[in-house]
Amino acid sequence: MANHLDLLPPTPPSKSRPISFLVASAGILISLTGGLFISGYASLTQVALVVFGLLTFFLTFSRLEFGVAAMIFILYTQTYLIVGQRYGLTDLAQGLIMLLGLAMVTRWAVYTNEIPQGWMRPLLLVTFYCVVGLASVMYALKPALAAPVAIETIKSGIIALIIAATLKNEGSFRLALWSLLIAGIFLGTLSVIQFTFGTYDNDYGGYAIASVQNISGATNDYRLGGPVGDPNFYAQMMLVLVPIALDRLWDEKQAILRFLAGWALTVCSFTVLLTYSRGGFVSMVIVVVAMLAIFHRGQLRYLMAAMTISILLFSVLPSRFTERIGTLSEFLPGASQSADGVSSDYSIRGRTSEMIVALEMFGDHPILGVGLGNYPAYYQQYSQRLGLDLRAEARQAHSLYLEVAAETGLLGLFSFGLLLWVILRSAWRAVRALAANGLVPTANMVAAFVFGFCGHLFASLFIHSVYPRNFWLLAGIALSAARMTEVEIGAAEKVREKVQSNWRSPTLPEPS
Repeated sequence: MANHLDLLPPTPPSKSRPISFLVASAGILISLTGGLFISGYASLTQVALVVFGLLTFFLTFSRLEFGVAAMIFILYTQTYLIVGQRYGLTDLAQGLIMLLGLAMVTRWAVYTNEIPQGWMRPLLLVTFYCVVGLASVMYALKPALAAPVAIETIKSGIIALIIAATLKNEGSFRLALWSLLIAGIFLGTLSVIQFTFGTYDNDYGGYAIASVQNISGATNDYRLGGPVGDPNFYAQMMLVLVPIALDRLWDEKQAILRFLAGWALTVCSFTVLLTYSRGGFVSMVIVVVAMLAIFHRGQLRYLMAAMTISILLFSVLPSRFTERIGTLSEFLPGASQSADGVSSDYSIRGRTSEMIVALEMFGDHPILGVGLGNYPAYYQQYSQRLGLDLRAEARQAHSLYLEVAAETGLLGLFSFGLLLWVILRSAWRAVRALAANGLVPTANMVAAFVFGFCGHLFASLFIHSVYPRNFWLLAGIALSAARMTEVEIGAAEKVREKVQSNWRSPTLPEPS
């Protein structure tokens, strides 16, 4: 059988010459930077950044997957934002992405046989959506608000393309998922510690922000916000990792990896609940139930494991969690509402207003929308007329899909819908093809990621796009599934052919 744990194919034998050139160049650069530091023309921070950048470049050049895994961890934990806000290094993420791109191009220039195939479709899809966003700047009601959002969309699209082009086999795909899980262990463990010891005034370096917010009615309490500071977006980040951790707990062969997967499953699930996010809770339940029903139906041990973990989690949850989740009953027929026919819950009324306003904006500007980033600027103009939301402040659409409709119209909805349709269809076809060729563990791994990605999309029904890089990061991993499947099926077929040839009867020599 093929060894699916290998992260890369064997290194080409002609590697020494380009490596020697790169090492010599790096030595010269470090020497020059060190000389500038000694002479007072460069700071210690600048020298450290040069060294870090060179290490990142060499790591990525030698192992592209490792560089991408590091980028996934940095982006998903929001380290690039934390470092930028606390230490003034706002260009860290951009510089890292440029280094990764440069290392990839350099390696492909040196080893042309490693140039990835099958990247044209992801490129066209991402480019189409980015062009729609960039065109929004031209017709937006306030172009100054649309331009930064369009630029961020392009940067995030580049991230997706880098990931899609790099993850080319089962090992690299698996490494990317483990990078996500390590990020979940890191963030989730800090959140559980914060809840357990009540250290809400300690943000743990910016990775565990908690704030007092409304729970239900007049009840307020701390809600975990992780590195983003917002409970709903934090819940969306963590619920994606739950089905992935569940699959790794089932299919990993090494005990240490199963232990880490169980750790990730526990802290990520617990963290979603402690955010008190209703949308996050509902999305997580739907994703896990669907995963169990579709892939592990009839297998009692999986259902028992899920039930045991659920009982353990709910046994230690505060009563205010049930109060918060209980407000969902107001959506049921016959539930008590205010005189205007809308929920009496403060936050639900606000979200209802935000979603109705998005629909009204779409109705007024159906083809092109009001422009990227322009929804908040015109919210009060619509909201005051509607009369549901008493907050006199700019608000967001609180739904990714309504936000896309309001800001980019039918054109944006078509491009975004096409992107999602191709991603989900190709990923699901990859799952079926892998399973049909006997690569069941790999098929389950891809399926678990698809369920996690669907959890992100489902949670986006209730929240807008503030952290688009999370979506594009996940989209890049999903876009790599088709190419990875072709490589793994091809490798499996070669192994089968070799096994069959070894079993053939040898030709006997003719008698003399």
